[in-house]
Amino acid sequence: MARLTGFALLATHAALAEDLCAELCVRHGASRRLTDTITPDGIASDVDVCALAHAIHDALMPRLPLLEGLHTQMAEILEGLGVVTPSKAERFCLGGLVGRASGRSFDLRQLEDDMRHVPGRAGSRLSGDGWARQCLRLDEIRDSLRRIERVASEFGAPLPRAAPVPTGSGEGIGAAEGPHGDIWCWVRLKESRLDGIMLRDPSLATLPILPTLLKDRSEDRLILASLGYDPGGAEQ
Repeated sequence: MARLTGFALLATHAALAEDLCAELCVRHGASRRLTDTITPDGIASDVDVCALAHAIHDALMPRLPLLEGLHTQMAEILEGLGVVTPSKAERFCLGGLVGRASGRSFDLRQLEDDMRHVPGRAGSRLSGDGWARQCLRLDEIRDSLRRIERVASEFGAPLPRAAPVPTGSGEGIGAAEGPHGDIWCWVRLKESRLDGIMLRDPSLATLPILPTLLKDRSEDRLILASLGYDPGGAEQ
């Protein structure tokens, strides 16, 4: 967003913060982008996950005030850009950050045990424009860093007993929040074997609103980026 709006200083600081995260991942036994860190058996054995979590928190939290200060320069450009009204967000079941920036309070993360009753959660905004989405992103970065620190401090504590693995035949659903919104999964078992599966890609839910948002607008790349799309990829 900083590059597209022409704020080179903010873009540089954001890139440096991203590179610092990648370097810390390598330093603690993971890959730069955390690929292959989560295995079917849990966390990869050579990753010092608690030390990594604390290092990420300690390195990035002091940088946020600078990023937030520079970020305010984009307000004039992003206010009123690509407005997604609350009614449209509800009609198209837009979740995640895009939905919350348009007034929806639904947050799948609140269903996770360690997210309940967390003070200072970013919550939602009402204007539904590019500025609301960008502000909420920074708010949620701060919240995520707090969550990382809290979970790392209690890592290894006994967890509630897991539900038994279902057997026989039947179907069920599960959900989690991703960067682009709510990811829903439907699964069907037949004689304890996988018989069917369907995933809801949250980025596809946003596609129906794009024609209206992009029509006769010269800031099409900026609108796409504000919704979390890679403008280059979305244009192909």
